Amino acid sequence: MFEWFKTMSFYGARGIKNVRDELLEDKFRGLPEILDIPCPNACFRCVEVCPTEAVTVNPVSIDLRKCIFCPECMLACPEAKLRYSNSVDLAATDPHSMVITMQNKSPILKAANRSPFKRSLKLFNLSSGGCNGCELELAELLNVKYDLQRFGIDFVSVPLHADGLIITGPLTQNMAAAVEDTLRVIQEPRVLILCGACALSGGLFANSPVIDRSVLRTLKYDLNIAGCPPHPLAVLKGILGFLRI
Repeated sequence: MFEWFKTMSFYGARGIKNVRDELLEDKFRGLPEILDIPCPNACFRCVEVCPTEAVTVNPVSIDLRKCIFCPECMLACPEAKLRYSNSVDLAATDPHSMVITMQNKSPILKAANRSPFKRSLKLFNLSSGGCNGCELELAELLNVKYDLQRFGIDFVSVPLHADGLIITGPLTQNMAAAVEDTLRVIQEPRVLILCGACALSGGLFANSPVIDRSVLRTLKYDLNIAGCPPHPLAVLKGILGFLRI
């Protein structure tokens, strides 16, 4: 017992106490920024190198729903107009606000007016054919650093016990029926979350012939979280902001 306390005092607190004010290291590629610098005439380098067509010009914008946070557009820009901050404020309740411009600098996240899940939210993660990167980051939320359960939020293994659904992956044809079945099990009121570029837009697999996202087009989502994969802190801050915790 004494050795255990000795070890705890040596390492100190391992968890994040204040999630809202937590900052990541400067080298982390988070929320992109578009600086007020004129583009050279007929320059489309950032558009040409973007693997997911997230970048557009006239005016320059970055769609976080498609962005995989690679540095290609930043490296290709001759005027250094594009850069990435270390901010993880990547969650939005309004998906249209996820298009970053010089005027719209960050996604809009609004708290739910009346949420029955403020102190007890059970989420079921449905992986719909992705690379498993997002699922690994979600699993990190249960470790001692992020400690998701201290906020009354937890993951469950079956949708019957869930209050909400968090979808990851681009949604393949083989998983389309599974999504429909899961939504029938998780009844209203419920929380629906799209997590990661694949879930938001298809990501790198958007043009694949085996993708079937038709079921997603008929639904309204409470929370959209950008990233490839999203950092655990981005997911946690998004959920806490939506629930007003």
